[in-house]
Amino acid sequence: MPYSPDDDKIYHYIAQKLSDYVVYVHLVDHASMGAPAVDPAIVDAISDAYSGAIILSGGYDAERAEAALKNGKADLIAFGRPFIANPIL
Repeated sequence: MPYSPDDDKIYHYIAQKLSDYVVYVHLVDHASMGAPAVDPAIVDAISDAYSGAIILSGGYDAERAEAALKNGKADLIAFGRPFIANPIL
């Protein structure tokens, strides 16, 4: 689906409404795998509009994850790729 500026308004509205129904929202940014980057402003808008827990994932390292947690952009950072690709973990 091509991006439209109206999408941001829709995501903001959905985030507000989800607060009444779900415990967490998991936002994934696949830019580290070659997809277009997610605008940080929309992540901020969703975080501000949604009252539950925010989980972020997608190309995070320890430093970037710690920054997102400290500045309140996320309640949890999900890591997967480094672990599922390693059979000894």
